Amino acid sequence: MRNKGETFLNKVDIASALMARGYKKNQMIEAIDDIFKVIGESLAQGESVNIPGFGIFEVREHKAHMGTDPTTHIKRLIPAYKIPAFKPSKMLKLSVRAAADDEVIDDEE
Repeated sequence: MRNKGETFLNKVDIASALMARGYKKNQMIEAIDDIFKVIGESLAQGESVNIPGFGIFEVREHKAHMGTDPTTHIKRLIPAYKIPAFKPSKMLKLSVRAAADDEVIDDEE
């Protein structure tokens, strides 16, 4: 769930940003769809996707364990499952931190 006032980009926003750099919008939307399809298919096959300078998309496995239903307080077995995850690269982390530091400096002035 997003925080109130939080900004985000969707697929059309990304395509528009690329269009401003000289790419054709319809081609960009198709390319973005294809990129996410390839990433999703790779993850479904259990493969990790490494994008240097950005991060790694991977599948994390959670083991079966006992859990308690919060409404009935009955213990039950939660089966093992897999979930997609993203691990940002060091370069991406530093870039985000630098942008956050710039915002703090601007607020202090």
